[in-house]
Amino acid sequence: MKKSFRDPSTNILKSWGFTEENQTGDIKREEADDFDLEPGKWQLIDSQWVPVDPASSAE
Repeated sequence: MKKSFRDPSTNILKSWGFTEENQTGDIKREEADDFDLEPGKWQLIDSQWVPVDPASSAE
């Protein structure tokens, strides 16, 4: 099973793969094998991946 890794302060997807760990502090979540969202462009909100709002990420 793939794992996604997201930033702990923004919940934005940083990376995904079949590894157990990414960077220290990243939040890990199991994903389906066909998971292929582009890192940096998706954010986990209420257990759903949603596109990052460009206005909020420009801060």
